Amino acid sequence: MATCRRASPATKPKAHSAEAALARRRPASDGRFSVADLPAGDYLIAALTDVEPDEWKRAEFLGQLVAAGVKVTIRDGERTVQDLRLR
Repeated sequence: MATCRRASPATKPKAHSAEAALARRRPASDGRFSVADLPAGDYLIAALTDVEPDEWKRAEFLGQLVAAGVKVTIRDGERTVQDLRLR
């Protein structure tokens, strides 16, 4: 599963805002992920396995995502590609 979160360095993750801040996707048959129609801005992305359903609601879990995430900048009208490797 891939997760894309709008980056906000001045703000710590809050559990109650988790659903609004996350875009979760499952891979296609070729292992690729796609997230469309995101507004321009800075995002953190992470590829995860074996995530419990309620973990998305925990601030501690979101903090770990921020620490492990890869920063990606999306510019207006541009397509952005970022490779990730599962560890």
